[in-house]
Amino acid sequence: MAGETISMTKLKQIFLHRRNGMALEAIALVMNVSRNTVKKYIRLAEQKGLELEQLAAMEEHDLEKIFPEPTSVGKSRFQCLEGMFR
Repeated sequence: MAGETISMTKLKQIFLHRRNGMALEAIALVMNVSRNTVKKYIRLAEQKGLELEQLAAMEEHDLEKIFPEPTSVGKSRFQCLEGMFR
């Protein structure tokens, strides 16, 4: 399910499970997301220098500031890129 956004509640649960030592595959199974999604958000947290415990304790609106929804490519940008492949 590529491109789907993940809720901040689910993200907090992922961080809690990982903090408690759960394997990526187990988290993915329990949370019904791909292992790559779990790995992506844990890696992003590490790159930002944030502790999992700290993230799990944050309010959802604060998490949204750290992990914003990915933006889609605008139509004009798509048309520009599409022209390059014709």
